[in-house]
This record gives sequence, structure tokens and C-alpha cells, in this order.
Amino acid sequence: AYSTVSQLGYMMLAMGVGNPQAGMFHLTTHAFFKALLFLGAGSVIHAVHTNDMWLMGGLSKKMPVTFVTFACGTLALIGFPLFSGFFSKEAILASAYHGHHMALFAIGGFTAFLTAFYMSRLFLLTFIGDPRDPHRFAHAHESEFSMTLPLSVLALLAVAAGFFFTYVWPFHHWIPGAGEHAEDLVVPAVSLGALVLGAGLAFSMYRHNKPNPVQLARQWSGVYAFLKRRYTDEIYLWIIDNLFYKTVRAMARFDYDVLDQGIVDGVGWVSRQLARIQRWVDDRIVDGVFVNGAGYVSQTLGAGVRLLQTGFAQFYLLVVAFGLSLLVLWAVRVFG
Repeated sequence: AYSTVSQLGYMMLAMGVGNPQAGMFHLTTHAFFKALLFLGAGSVIHAVHTNDMWLMGGLSKKMPVTFVTFACGTLALIGFPLFSGFFSKEAILASAYHGHHMALFAIGGFTAFLTAFYMSRLFLLTFIGDPRDPHRFAHAHESEFSMTLPLSVLALLAVAAGFFFTYVWPFHHWIPGAGEHAEDLVVPAVSLGALVLGAGLAFSMYRHNKPNPVQLARQWSGVYAFLKRRYTDEIYLWIIDNLFYKTVRAMARFDYDVLDQGIVDGVGWVSRQLARIQRWVDDRIVDGVFVNGAGYVSQTLGAGVRLLQTGFAQFYLLVVAFGLSLLVLWAVRVFG
């Protein structure tokens, strides 16, 4: 799985240096040899009932088909010449080199060295040498045909896919821009040099103990413990938890306490209070005083006026006579 992430890094590198087609090329070849390696690992685990390489060794004698097919996948992954990974990985390194991205080219070359080292170490500890657990070795056996058949098919693709997509049916015919190759010796020299150094160092350490891995682990105990316990995961999780999660939690608290509770809910509370005041003014002042008051005055005056509307002509004549009498008396008083 770590190796898969590394190869995905190569694909991202291709995109970063402006050749995503080379990344697609590597994605295609990687699909074959990495699927082969995963299934090969499953075949080994099925045979020895453990995934601890320090309990394996010598399985090439017990599992010849898995041994040969796993070797094909390993050679393809480390970029051995004419295997599928060689063509696609070199296309990515060539893109970085020709694009004058020397730092990225150096990282890609160093990654090729690491890949050759740890895959050679894996292969040697699993299949070569004497068995380190005789009991498990004694019960180990080749996997069933249902497992060795897909291993054989994928091994064929891991060997031939790169050559096929480069010379028989070039990849750039259906994805333009893919399949860029180095026009000088720098890229293949770096690629092959990384392969030879990585595989050679692994062979020297894990076949001849030069330098002795156990002594190195003791001398560099801090680095060994860091890598063995995968502190990279712990550092990654610490960064995620202490930087991103705490930042997100603080933002969520600010959103809830300030934006939601303070501003949104606060505006809502103020709006409700203003609405209550407006309703009180509307009910008590506008409706109660002006609208209902005007109606009350109109009703009261109308009730008083209705008392004068008797419907009898005699009453109306009496009122007219009385009014004229008052008018005469007023005129006499004022004008003599």
C-alpha cells in the first residue's frame, strides 16, 4: 500500500511537470504489476498464514509459480529494462528532466532508488535464502489454479504492457502526448543507476549482511524505531488533529456561538421584540384609539341624533317653532 502511494506520486509528478499523458501511461502499467503484487502477496499469505516476512524465506522452492510471477511484478515495479514499469516511469522522469524541473527529477530518481531497495528486500526475504520458520515452511504449498491463473495473466501483462504500448500500439496514438522518451543518456542513466544501487544495496544487506541490518538498527535505533513504528502516520494524524481538527472545531464554535447564536438568533430575537411592540401599537393605539375611537364617537353621535328622528311631523314642526322662537329672542336681544 505504501508502494502504491509512491507510484501515485509518480502520476502526480507527471501532471505537475505538464505531461498528464505519461501519468496515465504509468497508471495503466501500474494497474497490471501492482495488481499482480497484491495477488502474489495474498498467495504467499494464504500459504504461510502470516504477513510477517521475518517468518518466511526460501518460498521459491515451495511456490514456483508465485515466485516467478512475483518476480515479474517486482522487476516491473522497480523499472527493470523492457518490463512495463521501465517505459512509463522513464517517460515521467524524462518529462521532469526535459522540463528543467531538476528538483522534481532528483526526487523521482531517489524514489526509484527506494523502490528498488525495498522491493528487492521484500523479494529476498520472502523467496530467497533459508526458511526462517521451518514449521511454516514445511506446511507451505503452491496456491490453487484459481489463484495462479490470474497471477500468470497479470505477469504476462506486467512484462509486455510497456513494450506493447510503446512500440506495437503506441500509447500516444490514443492519448496524445504520452510516451515521451529521453533523447540523451541522463534519464536512463539515472533510472538504471537508481535500480542498480537500490537492488544492489538490498542484496548486499539481506544476503551477505554487508552492512548488517541488525547492527544498523542498533546504531540508528531512533531512525529504525521511527520507520518501524511508522511515526509518519502518527505525525500525519497529529497534524490533522492539532491543526486541522482544532481549527475546524474553533470555526464551528465561532459559527454556532457568534454567527448563529449571536447574529442570526440575535437578529431574530430583536425582530420578535420589535414585532411585539408594533403589534401593541397597532392593537392599542391604531386600532384601539383611532379606528375604534372614531367608530365609538360616530356611534355615540349617531345615537344622539337618532333621538331626534321620531318620524312625527308634529314633533318636527314643534322643533322648528321652538328654534325660530329662540332665533327671534336672540335677534331682539342683539338688535333691540
